[in-house]
Amino acid sequence: MSRFLFGLILIASLAGCQNQTATTLPTPTPLTVEITPALHWLKPMMAECAVEIPALALTVRSKVQTNQSLDDADILFQWSETASEQGYILKLGEELLAIVVHPENPVEEMDKAQLTAIYSGTITSWSELSDSGVGIIQPWVYPSSEDSQILFGSQVLANEEIVTTALLAPDPDTMLDAIREDPQAIGFIPARWLDSSAKSIPVIDYANSDLTAPILAVTGEEPGSLTREWLLCVQENMQP
Repeated sequence: MSRFLFGLILIASLAGCQNQTATTLPTPTPLTVEITPALHWLKPMMAECAVEIPALALTVRSKVQTNQSLDDADILFQWSETASEQGYILKLGEELLAIVVHPENPVEEMDKAQLTAIYSGTITSWSELSDSGVGIIQPWVYPSSEDSQILFGSQVLANEEIVTTALLAPDPDTMLDAIREDPQAIGFIPARWLDSSAKSIPVIDYANSDLTAPILAVTGEEPGSLTREWLLCVQENMQP
């Protein structure tokens, strides 16, 4: 091969490399999501769906309902009967509130009146609920702005004051830790958080629907195509 021909081939090759380098990928569309602590179990699904839609650049922030704002985020995820902000509201599914105790607690069920009495301080000992129950009941609650506490307050406590001995958990993960470590504890968590560290106690005169609330996605306006695709993916993945 002549030196001249080799030079032409090399120049053409370099030109091709320069053209490839100059090609820029489109900038991903940012999508900022605010999610309440009760719905943190959705985070892995949100991330998986974002990977499937590389045209979206997902940011997820944890905020309680009262601190969420469409001024700061594109979508608000809430576990609530009513969205905290006006906007375009989509129901993605439902979640059940589970009443939980330590796995070794002998109590197998209770009624609504007993559950309310525990949290108002009228019932204080596990022996009042089971012949084999022992010890002083330790109730756990959340901050008033947390999804689980809002649902529990409206469906269980009504106008009753919470007993002053109740301890405060900032989120369901902390609530589960408390139940795991204390055989006298009682609390409540979104059912998707339930694992072997806690036992779910049926409340016999409640229908599941009484302790169930919708999972809402709230946007300022009707979502665009990429956002709709991502929301549909999350909805499909969250189905039990």
